[in-house]
Amino acid sequence: GLEDGTFNTNNKLNLKSSATATGYISGTGSGSIVGEVNVERRITGASGYHYIGSAVNNAFVKPDWNDDFPVLGTDNFNYIPGVSSTNYVTVWEYNESNVNPSFDYGWVSATGAGDELYPGKGFVSIIPTGTVVDVKGTVNHGSFTSSFLVSNTPSANPASDGINFIANPYPSSISWSALRDLSGQVAMEGSMHMWLTSGQYSGIYGSHNGLVGTNGVSNTIASSQGFLVKATSSGALKGENSIRVDEATTTFNSNNVLANSIRIKLAKGSGVDESVLAFYPGATSGFDDAYDAYKFLNYGASNALVYTSDNQASNYGINFMPDFNSSTVVPIGVEPKGQDNYTFTFEDVSSFGSNATVMLEDAHTGVWQDLTQSNSYTVNMGNSDANNRFYLHFAPSVVTDVATLQSQEESSSGIYTANNSIYIANYGSSATTEKASLLVYNSVGQEVMNKQINVNKGLQQFDIPTELSAGAYIIKVNLTQKTLTNKMVIK
Repeated sequence: GLEDGTFNTNNKLNLKSSATATGYISGTGSGSIVGEVNVERRITGASGYHYIGSAVNNAFVKPDWNDDFPVLGTDNFNYIPGVSSTNYVTVWEYNESNVNPSFDYGWVSATGAGDELYPGKGFVSIIPTGTVVDVKGTVNHGSFTSSFLVSNTPSANPASDGINFIANPYPSSISWSALRDLSGQVAMEGSMHMWLTSGQYSGIYGSHNGLVGTNGVSNTIASSQGFLVKATSSGALKGENSIRVDEATTTFNSNNVLANSIRIKLAKGSGVDESVLAFYPGATSGFDDAYDAYKFLNYGASNALVYTSDNQASNYGINFMPDFNSSTVVPIGVEPKGQDNYTFTFEDVSSFGSNATVMLEDAHTGVWQDLTQSNSYTVNMGNSDANNRFYLHFAPSVVTDVATLQSQEESSSGIYTANNSIYIANYGSSATTEKASLLVYNSVGQEVMNKQINVNKGLQQFDIPTELSAGAYIIKVNLTQKTLTNKMVIK
């Protein structure tokens, strides 16, 4: 290929796109490009709303897209959730400065002849699957600065402030993390969000934080792909050839596995949603701009919603927690689609190591399940009985000798079993002694013991109850301010 010098297209270069691959211009080398290029993007998946953009300059919604799919609807029409309208719109843009109650209010129709397809700007369009959307013009190569601003407009609803709809401005794939971290880039949270279409008005969101993604979204953003970001300041979107990726595929799927991470999937029939929870060095128990992704709602699809929550009741599609060295409980939030059978699947449990404790609690049925032994759980539920119901319990690798337990001291608050004894390390309590409940569950999640005990501050030893026969158990202690959980094996 041409790596230096000047390539003159004579306005005849066409970057073809098929169901499996899309032509691209590499960002490597020191060459330059003159002349126009026709850039194609074939729409795959279901017919319906697709997030797209333009990789060429001086293109417009009409006529450049109108010859590929119908551009319909009154221009500059503001979408209001829950209000019916006869204005059938097929192309929308997003106005971050709209300070209405939620993110959903920012959509504005972009169907006029003067609506320019500014490179780097995202549009959502109703497009039949198999359609080849193409635009022709000069392409972006080298340094890029958007002609519009990525903005953050403060309002009474901070959760929707700073949400911007942008797109890949290059005729090649780009790296999300490289775009986000580019020197001089407008400040954005660490995750981007893509819409995955399942029907004309239905689909789910997937996210990626540069390390791990949900619902198949990877760190690589295809040419002409639109996506959502959350800006924490205002400024122009920047780009350089260094962020470009030499990949021809039209879609990018990734299930990267991190140490001490779990992928939570919730399925109803063929509809599946997922979230990721990871314990990661440098993360906190609250929202981390660099790592966490708030959960974006699904629309129309049969997919139930699944996410994890923190102590501020924030809902996450991607949730990074501090590297754990004591018992940790994380609530799982779900939003079912009617009363039905739903199946949880917990992937990558082995990333915690062979001795760690990872358990699911169903507070409605009282069932506890050891996810290291069985990672699937099916339950019948609806909207009325799904709240405050599911919890993940984690504990680090089991300590097998008292000397190790004593040496860990305050960094290891939790519950452990060793030498036929139960050891409770309770360093976070302000009380010298507090009442607690000791619960024991067998290997199929049935409660076999529930007794009251007094727990002192510091390290305390209890004999394993003699009425328990040999086998594997889950042991849980409910203290005033926290819950301690771990495995127990009686030989």
